[in-house]
Amino acid sequence: MQAQKFKEKIIISPTLFTHNQLLADYFEVFPVTTMSKVDGVLEKHADIGAIVLDQSQHHEWLSVTHRLKRNASTFHGVIIILVTEVTLEGVALALEAGADDYMCTPATPQELVAHILMNIRRSQRDQSINPLTKLPGNGIIMHTLQERLLQSWALLWIDLDNFKAYNDYYGFSRGDALLQKTAHIIVTTVKKCGNETDFVGHVGGDDFMVISTPPHAPTLAQDMCSTFDAHVVNFYDTKDFMHKALTLPNRQGILQTFPLITLSIAIVSNEKRSINSIAHLSQIAAELKCYAKTSRHRPTGSWYVKDRRRT
Repeated sequence: MQAQKFKEKIIISPTLFTHNQLLADYFEVFPVTTMSKVDGVLEKHADIGAIVLDQSQHHEWLSVTHRLKRNASTFHGVIIILVTEVTLEGVALALEAGADDYMCTPATPQELVAHILMNIRRSQRDQSINPLTKLPGNGIIMHTLQERLLQSWALLWIDLDNFKAYNDYYGFSRGDALLQKTAHIIVTTVKKCGNETDFVGHVGGDDFMVISTPPHAPTLAQDMCSTFDAHVVNFYDTKDFMHKALTLPNRQGILQTFPLITLSIAIVSNEKRSINSIAHLSQIAAELKCYAKTSRHRPTGSWYVKDRRRT
């Protein structure tokens, strides 16, 4: 293991590890001798990555774990319990209270570092996963974009047209099912037409993102559009599909007709020009997506547009 430039903050109670140099190489360590001091550290540092509690030294570890995991501002933090003996009852109590992991002592500092890092990384990954589609969310998307900016890349920003009207008309349950089906279509298309290293993420709401390479992007977009349009009949009641529209009050309370749901896909790449920041990329993608959704040249059904500008 190599020490990290950015150090996660951890609270640790056992004096055995408090002043260990290996932990200091990996983490910004806040030692505590009593459970009441845990709250004091958390008040000053909301970005604590992990809390390590020693079952043998602190009898109130169970109530503290239970309380922290039910607090909206601390529930996301990793809690690791150090135990002297692994018993089924003890493990069950720890997990029921909300502990993320347990570790049998005595243990080496290397083992503890590995456990803490593993749990922090898993927690960060889980927090960035969209709970509905199980696709990576904004945190992982931003990290992946940053990693690939200097490579050859193409970004597909995929948006559902008229989704809000559909959700208002049919309800959240059917709206969620539509988003899940859309995610499935995107993932399946990427597996069929893309590269093994292509990335699929769920930005949020009805926005999805694919990171591929310039040669594959148009094929991916075209396949997503045709596949989605082929399945759109399954999203509607028969009478609504035959009418090719939904009629419902808009935000002003006036009846308005909304066409069937389609995809609008904006493709941005560094094939023709250099794009060195996520801010610049996001601006171009937003402009292109707006054009895709509102252009008077738009054909019937789903479609995609590709950025062809060189500057």
